[in-house]
Amino acid sequence: MTRTEEVSSSTCFETNTLSSSSLKGSESNLSPQSPLVQIPTERASTKRGEEDVATTSSFQKILVNDSHAHLDISKMELPSHGQLFYEWKKVLSSSSIPPHVFVYGRISREFSCEYSIENLTVQQNDGWYDELLQVAKRNQFLRTATDSEKECFVNIERYVLGDEFLSQVEHVLSSKFMKSQSEKMIKMDLSLLSSNYGKENHVDTSVHVKDLIDDYGLVLDVFSLLRFCHARKFDVNAVKTLIHETIAWRLYKKPHLITKESVQREYSKMKGFWLGYTKQNSPIIYIYPQNHVTYDRDFDECINYTLYMGEFGMQMIRTYNEEHVLPMLQKMNHRVDLNYIENVVLNQYVEQYTIVYDGRTVAMKNFDLAVVKEFLTLSSYYAERMKCVMVYNPNWSYKVLMKMVNQFLDKKTADKIKMVYNMSEVDEFLDVTKVPRDFGGQLDYKFH
Repeated sequence: MTRTEEVSSSTCFETNTLSSSSLKGSESNLSPQSPLVQIPTERASTKRGEEDVATTSSFQKILVNDSHAHLDISKMELPSHGQLFYEWKKVLSSSSIPPHVFVYGRISREFSCEYSIENLTVQQNDGWYDELLQVAKRNQFLRTATDSEKECFVNIERYVLGDEFLSQVEHVLSSKFMKSQSEKMIKMDLSLLSSNYGKENHVDTSVHVKDLIDDYGLVLDVFSLLRFCHARKFDVNAVKTLIHETIAWRLYKKPHLITKESVQREYSKMKGFWLGYTKQNSPIIYIYPQNHVTYDRDFDECINYTLYMGEFGMQMIRTYNEEHVLPMLQKMNHRVDLNYIENVVLNQYVEQYTIVYDGRTVAMKNFDLAVVKEFLTLSSYYAERMKCVMVYNPNWSYKVLMKMVNQFLDKKTADKIKMVYNMSEVDEFLDVTKVPRDFGGQLDYKFH
């Protein structure tokens, strides 16, 4: 499968939100002067309303209480990038990993196209380039969105950077997924690994954000927040609910840890395979529905196989962006050109995958209502990841079965499904020379 085969699929901690404005009881000000900071500290024995002192090996004493504390970072000596990175790495490598999310506390910070890179940071690492993409994406959205859409997004952005969000995810984790946690959730602000603060006067280029993140589905940045907003049509409460449930589900199910070996029986049936990209750089999964037989499957393994394939596609998306999009930012030698990022780089940035579905020989035995219902539920946890579904040469049975399935689909999802009888109809999306012959293309491909 060419380069897609290369894609591989001790202490309890509390989180403390550190913000110079939080002592006043107001919302966190995300300006450069008071960045949002998340510091893990050893759990201290405290009484409600009383502040105690906790110490860690590489952190100075900081005030904590029995909830997520708000502290003034201007009076604190913060750890270096490397210290913070390895403290977090140690937490995520422990035998009992606490529930956690990753955020970018500076995503509300506005940059001017006139700023030089040297004025913003002395040295750059991968986290810095991630932030540049987010700043450009945020600015692009706010410039074109309606007032109600802007209001929703900004509210959601502030919400996930606050403390109530963590409590709500913990609640969903215990109530919906029946998974109780003795540890409080922690929030890791990845901005601290790509910005100037603390002991250092430059960014530690030996620190790589991607080496810290254990599950990219737990990253809440501009791109993921906008996907959540679009998925729920910018309804603030609905967006919050979707984020809570998605994060809680991933912490419970851990789909990124599902291995090919654990779903080998389903995988060997050749129900689908990832191969190549569309002309818009969206990774493609080709599906043979006729290879799924309702009476010849284990439900749990079938669902896990579906999740394994979905996570593989997400890895393909990340790999493409790392190999082809981030290098475009590295070419900016002296100035941060947000116009270039918005108009050129973001056009190459990939967030969605494409499905090509073989509709030629679909039969009733392939229609698995239980799996379909579960798939639709799980797909909501991959908000706005599906770009479109191209059904190649659908037969009469497919059309009948889709009438049954359509009752479970919302209009937005149903509109993404297109029937294709000749690949020339979708020439603007697919290169026919790279499409397998079974799907109307010219490529001789053997499933591995």
